[in-house]
Amino acid sequence: MSRLRASHRSRTAARAAPAGLGIALLVAAPATAQITGSNLLQARFGVDPYDPRLDVPDNRYTLFDQFHLDYDHASLQLGFRFEHYDASEDGSLGYSEFVQRYAVWRDRGLSVRVGNFHALLGRGLLLRAFELPGVVREEQFRQYGYLRDMDGASVEFRHGTFEAVVLSGKPRRADEPPETERSGLASGAQASMRVVPGLELGAEYLRFDAQNGGPTTEVPGGFAQIAFEPWLAKMGLESVTLGAYVEYAEAMGLDPATSIATGVDPDEGRGTYVATDLSIPLIGPHLHAGASWEYKDYRNLLLPGGINEPPTLVREHTYALLNRSTHVLEPAQEEGSQFETRFDWRRRVDLTLNWSRAENADTRRFREFFAELAAHRGALGLSLFYDESEDGSTIPPVFDRRTLGTHALLPFHPEHSVELEVERMEGTRDLSTGDIDFTDEYASLTYAWASHLSLTAAYTRTDDPGDPGAGEPDPATGVYPRHDFASLGLSVRVSSQHEVLAFWGQRRGGIACTAGTCYLVPAFDGVSVQLSSRF
Repeated sequence: MSRLRASHRSRTAARAAPAGLGIALLVAAPATAQITGSNLLQARFGVDPYDPRLDVPDNRYTLFDQFHLDYDHASLQLGFRFEHYDASEDGSLGYSEFVQRYAVWRDRGLSVRVGNFHALLGRGLLLRAFELPGVVREEQFRQYGYLRDMDGASVEFRHGTFEAVVLSGKPRRADEPPETERSGLASGAQASMRVVPGLELGAEYLRFDAQNGGPTTEVPGGFAQIAFEPWLAKMGLESVTLGAYVEYAEAMGLDPATSIATGVDPDEGRGTYVATDLSIPLIGPHLHAGASWEYKDYRNLLLPGGINEPPTLVREHTYALLNRSTHVLEPAQEEGSQFETRFDWRRRVDLTLNWSRAENADTRRFREFFAELAAHRGALGLSLFYDESEDGSTIPPVFDRRTLGTHALLPFHPEHSVELEVERMEGTRDLSTGDIDFTDEYASLTYAWASHLSLTAAYTRTDDPGDPGAGEPDPATGVYPRHDFASLGLSVRVSSQHEVLAFWGQRRGGIACTAGTCYLVPAFDGVSVQLSSRF
C-alpha cells in the first residue's frame, strides 16, 4: 500500500509541476498581459436515497471546487484547471488534482498546443475530445467536472481555405475520476480545403495504440461539405439556402471480442453520416420554412478508449420529462435517420415537427415523433408540445410512450416574470413479468427578477418501474409504488462576476443530456449551495 501511495504522490507532483510554473509566470505577469479565471464551488448536505452503501449517514457532506486560470500575453497562453473534492463519510474518496495544464502559442495561422486539449475530427466519427462547462459529473460516489480531453500535443495550421491539424495524446474517459492514470495513445490528423466556392473536401486519420499488448486500431476517413448558395444565387434564388455534408470512415484492427455488428468482419468497423439542410421563404417575406435530414449507419464504431462520439441523430429536448427519456446512441451497431422541419411566421409563431428512428443490435428499435407549436409576442411566450416514442434499447424497454405538455412565460413588469411548465407522460414497460403501464407527471413554477434572482418550485410524481428507485410491486396487484420528488431552487446574481445557486428537496435520478451528450445523474435528497465566479 505504501508503494501505491508513493506512486500516486509522484503522479500528482508531475501534474502539479507545469501548473506551478504557470503560477510563477502569472505572478510575474507584465502589465500588458491578461489574466482571466473562474471558480465553481459546490457544497452539499444530503444523500442519494438509493446509495447501495449501508453506512452512509443522512447528514452526508461533500465539497467540490473547480478553479480555472488563464494567462494571455501576445501569442502565448498558459492555463490550468484544479479540482478538489471531499466527502464526510470516507476520506479515501477525496482528491486534489490539476486536471488540466496547457501552453498555447499562436502566430500567423499556426497554433501549437502542449498539455491538455480538445479536438474534433470530422463530425466525431473518429475523435471527439471535449468538455461540458458547468456540468459536475457524479460517479463512484465522487464529483468531478465533465471532461473528455486529450493530454499530449496538437498543431493546427490555417492558410486561405486550407486547414490542417495533427495531434497525439492520451485520452480521458468521462466516467473516470481525475486521478485515474490515462491509458492508450490516440494520434491522428485531418486536412480540408475549399476546392471551389461552396465545396470543401477533407481527409482524416486516427490511430489508437492500447499500449498494453492489445491491438492497434487505425481509422481512415473522408468528408465533403457542399453549400449550394453560390449556384442558387446565379439562379436568382438568393433567399434560399441549401447545404449537404457526407462523412465516411473505416476502422481496422479492432478487438474481435467486442464485435456485435453485422455486415463487417469482427475486427473491422465502419461509419456513414449524411446531413442536409434547407431554408426557403414560402409566402412572401413573412413565412419561412426550414428542414433538415440526417442519416447514420454505425457498425463496430465504438472505438477503444471511448475517444469518438458520432452524431446521435436524436433530438435533445429542453422539456424535463423528454430530456430524461432521450435515446442513448449505440455506435457499436446503430442505423437510423432524423428529419426535422420548422415553419416560422413573422418570428411570432413557429411550428416544429421532428421524426427520428434507429435500429440497434438484436433488432432493438427506437422511434420518436415530436411536435411543438410556439407563439411569441415581446417577452410573452406560450408553447404546446406532443411527443410519441418507443425505445427497445432502454432497460427495461419502453413502448407506447406519449408525452404532452405546455410552457408559458408571462411578464408582468419590465423586470419581473412568471414561468410555468406542466408535463405528463404515459407509457408501458416491457418487463420479464409482463407489460406494466406507468405515468410520469412534472410541474414547475418560476418567478424571475431580471438580472437579480429567480425562484423555482418543482414537483415530479412517477410509478415508472424503470426508475432507479422503483422498488418492488405490490404482490397482490402488481402495481409499483408512486414516488414524489419536490424541490425549491434559488438563483441569485450577487454581481456581474458572482452567482449563487441553491437547491433544497429531492432530485430524481436518471439520464440528463447536455449539448448532445447524455450521462447518468444519481438521485439526491438534501441541500446544495453553489457559487460560480468569474474574474
